[in-house]
Amino acid sequence: MIPIDVKEFIEFNKRNFPKRKENSEQTLIKWRVKSNPYFTNFEKGLISTHEGKMDGQIIPIFSKFVTNDIEQNCVWGSDYIVDEKRRGGSAGVKVIKTIIKNYLHFGVGMSDISLKIHK
Repeated sequence: MIPIDVKEFIEFNKRNFPKRKENSEQTLIKWRVKSNPYFTNFEKGLISTHEGKMDGQIIPIFSKFVTNDIEQNCVWGSDYIVDEKRRGGSAGVKVIKTIIKNYLHFGVGMSDISLKIHK
């Protein structure tokens, strides 16, 4: 488990999503993390740190899909971002590899860089 400072998590999101109005503790922690029944802690590499500071994240949105009459669990990656100063390093690879390794996953609207990491 990676210990996370809630204040640092909120500040990271404010820096990396500056146009977003809902960067409050209530929205980011209560609604997007604590109310998500499958996301109970910041573990399994869903955040990345460098020198003790958060530098990347992906917030999973768990769902289900049906194919050939078989229901399966899956995950959508949400708010997948790496701090601008740390892009090109291992932070993005670390968080997405954890998702790819542990879950069937879907992605929509990925950047060219994100798409390369998924391949």
